[in-house]
Amino acid sequence: MTAVDEAKRRAMSRQRRRDTGPELAVRRRLHALGYRYRVDHRPLPDLRARGDLVFTRARVVVFVDGCFWHRCPQHATSPAQARTSPVASSTTTDPLCRLSTKSLRTTSASGSPPA
Repeated sequence: MTAVDEAKRRAMSRQRRRDTGPELAVRRRLHALGYRYRVDHRPLPDLRARGDLVFTRARVVVFVDGCFWHRCPQHATSPAQARTSPVASSTTTDPLCRLSTKSLRTTSASGSPPA
């Protein structure tokens, strides 16, 4: 493993998968309003994506993404080496997001219950 690979691995291992600031804010508000949900849950067994909040009975999945992933011009920061960042690979992750969304919509329309 090269030094760049090791540095990238260490940086990505520190990224939170759940319990981020925006996610906690949304969860606190929804919980205070009386909503109950699953956290960091895979809505369908064959789906690679995991929803930040999953309302299983209502069959609703919520993904809470921060400014970095949405490239917010006000809050997002760009890494020093763009070619090693997830933003640089957005051309590969965007189709995966669209595939997950399409899979969830298709399942919802077909009436198949989520796992």
